[in-house]
Amino acid sequence: MIKTLLPRSARLQALRASGVKSVLSACIVLVCVATSAHARTQKTLIVSDIDDTIQLTQMKAADGRTKSKARHALNFSTGLLKSYDAFTAMPSLYSFLASNQNEIHYVTGAPKIVSMIPERFLQTANFPVGALWLRPDTEITTEEYKVERISEILLANRDARVILIGDNGERDVRVYERLSQDPRFQKQIADVYIHRLYTDDIGLPLAAGQKSYLTTADLALQLHLSGDIDLVQMQIVFRQVESALQSRFSEMRDLAFPNFAPVLEVDLARFEQSLSRVDDSSTQASFHKILELLRNRPSSAAKSAAQR
Repeated sequence: MIKTLLPRSARLQALRASGVKSVLSACIVLVCVATSAHARTQKTLIVSDIDDTIQLTQMKAADGRTKSKARHALNFSTGLLKSYDAFTAMPSLYSFLASNQNEIHYVTGAPKIVSMIPERFLQTANFPVGALWLRPDTEITTEEYKVERISEILLANRDARVILIGDNGERDVRVYERLSQDPRFQKQIADVYIHRLYTDDIGLPLAAGQKSYLTTADLALQLHLSGDIDLVQMQIVFRQVESALQSRFSEMRDLAFPNFAPVLEVDLARFEQSLSRVDDSSTQASFHKILELLRNRPSSAAKSAAQR
């Protein structure tokens, strides 16, 4: 395990590098402090994957094969691994989740020998401090390692409520399904959120009880409805995602919603239905704009997804 510690100066530098406005950054900090009253009496553990969950890596090729992580090592060695790899508003959302005295555990299948890569990413992207867990060696599969490691985390925090966040690219769907079916954890795991970046023929179809998200905005909506973040925090995330989706730069748009990802109408319809539970007209208008941008977003996977 590696504790990800980030000095204040480095955090401010990372914010500037990511292009976030200083006024918005100050608002995020103030919101984190001001919402201590929103905290639950029960501690919540957020267990999160990294690749394709909070960082854009596109681990799956068009033919469904897993890409080599050698590219990421090359990016690191040449200094190209920057905070822009983080999905839009994910650092803000995780900071909000961590602001209520909750714990965040980053559990990745990356081997410990390349620990500097995810550690550097979490620091430069300004993610909140948390425990970083890496696979000790390549003799154990990613799936078995994650099941074993997360089980240990949950067993060490028996009184905690647990949120699992991952993606449908590699192993998270199966890992989280196994954990949710384990009688030891069925009452402990509150929600499982899966970043649906790939169609089912390339990635994995979601298991029963798992909730999909396409952008950080609809993940924030679901976390707000479950009481994990408040209205103001959700609105901050919405503004960041809406702004990125309207950017004239394709790189910025891809960080909000990657070009290769499918736009599934069933997901959008579910998000719209959930939005009806938010009693704030400006928030509803902002999210409807995000949905409109997603529906009109050129996507290499949109046609095939719409035909399913």
